[in-house]
Amino acid sequence: MEVVLSPTKPVVIQWLSGWSGGGLLLLLSLGLHSLVLGIPLPTLNSPEEPVSLGPVVEAPTATIDVVRVPPMPAPATPTELPVSSKPPLVAPPPAPSRPLDPSAPSPTTPPPEPPKPSTETSPPPGPSPAPEVPTRPQGLVYNHQVKTLPGDTRGFLAWYSEQDWSDFALPPLPGQQELPPLLVSYDQPFCLEPPPAPGRLEVIVASDGRLARTPRVLGTTGYPDLDGWAVEQARGQDFTTVADGASPSPRVYWLPVDVRYSPNQCTP
Repeated sequence: MEVVLSPTKPVVIQWLSGWSGGGLLLLLSLGLHSLVLGIPLPTLNSPEEPVSLGPVVEAPTATIDVVRVPPMPAPATPTELPVSSKPPLVAPPPAPSRPLDPSAPSPTTPPPEPPKPSTETSPPPGPSPAPEVPTRPQGLVYNHQVKTLPGDTRGFLAWYSEQDWSDFALPPLPGQQELPPLLVSYDQPFCLEPPPAPGRLEVIVASDGRLARTPRVLGTTGYPDLDGWAVEQARGQDFTTVADGASPSPRVYWLPVDVRYSPNQCTP
């Protein structure tokens, strides 16, 4: 095939007409790639232009003089001052107190709370304890030894002749038959059953009115305590009215004992 070069377009068209459909597409694809590769790209390895921040000002340099410092001395150990040299502590004067208004409520004292009603139930009152009964002394128990002595002159002289008076330097002389009765009051809360019987004591009175010896019980009242009270009361009685000052010998008498006892003033 003969190709004739001419500046006109028909030559290209004739050249292209010799390609088939697939060959034409391949040719167009190569042309497009040539165009893309022909676009100029920026060079990656080109150095960047430096950015100028202005003129650089150099800082002035200062000269520092080095001075050698001598070593510091070791700190001295602190010594505690004696107690006497320490200044005394003076307490600050108390602040003047202001008079309190009695009508103003206290800021620190809360008002008293009203009493709460008690919910506890008191137990029912129990029976009152029985009153204590005093214990009866043994001496107020009946001794079953009541004996009635004769009260006539013959009985007194018979009794006198039966006594042993050897313990006296001068035997006592018989006095009158009986002296006025000795009254003994009973004030104990115990009732006596049977009631006290009349008792009798022997008393020997010296010439000066004193007793020559302790009175003896000749007739019991039936209760040892009552007999003992009668003896103690007779020892303190005055017998100067029956003493015989003209005779050196004492006189012996019977002294009746009458117990003032009322069963209405005691507890059975």
